Amino acid sequence: MKPRKLSELPASSIRAVFSDLDGTITTNGTLLPSTYQSLCAIRAAGLKLVIVSGRPAGWADCLMRLLPLDAMIFENGAGLALRSGDTIEFLNLAGTSAAEPGALHQVFEALRREYPELRLAKDQPYRLFDYAIDICEEPPHLSSDVVEDILKRLDQTPGVTAKLSNIHINFWMGEYTKRAACEFLLANNFLGGLTQDEVVFVGDSPNDEPLFGFFAHSVGTDNVQVYFDRMKDLPKFICSRHEGFGFEEVSELLVKARTKS
Repeated sequence: MKPRKLSELPASSIRAVFSDLDGTITTNGTLLPSTYQSLCAIRAAGLKLVIVSGRPAGWADCLMRLLPLDAMIFENGAGLALRSGDTIEFLNLAGTSAAEPGALHQVFEALRREYPELRLAKDQPYRLFDYAIDICEEPPHLSSDVVEDILKRLDQTPGVTAKLSNIHINFWMGEYTKRAACEFLLANNFLGGLTQDEVVFVGDSPNDEPLFGFFAHSVGTDNVQVYFDRMKDLPKFICSRHEGFGFEEVSELLVKARTKS
């Protein structure tokens, strides 16, 4: 089903914002001052704020201390960082069997025998559970044909799960997902008894697809449309602006609705 305009989102019923990070909150890889202000405005309006990202555990620790977040799901659902008073708590959602750096490295080296130009993302040292191949975060960028072949090879590797983001290919051992992590967060009342229908999710790429399908109120920034031909579950609503500017659009709508109420 074609996404509806963002203006049709029932903003007054929303109590929390769950959002991807890269290409959704950031713009050209940078958190703009205006987008940071949007994050602060969301919290000031009394809404909960959660990042759901493929970024590593090390980033989660940093971002929880720098941004006005209630929680951050990291490494595509492997772990959860929670704000508890003045402290940050970390929960392992992947299980001990999911941490297989040796096996993952063997998979990566096998790919490099076919494509010697492959390199791991610069944030790899801060990851606990997955590997991230840089496709276009830094030059030189991988061609679309190479990216497609890598995804195909990973999908054919027993025990490996792979997801494409706008900058990386993430792959890991285990069955954990962004969706399962969001379900865990909601089911355990870490955010004050929120229900699924009280959350709006904002994303921009194929690794957000499970949450586009899971949340009744899912929103894509304008740049997500380049991936529509490879996605089954599309966002229910679409922004008119791209990347962080699209997120600001969501924030403006939600804050305005809270002010009216």
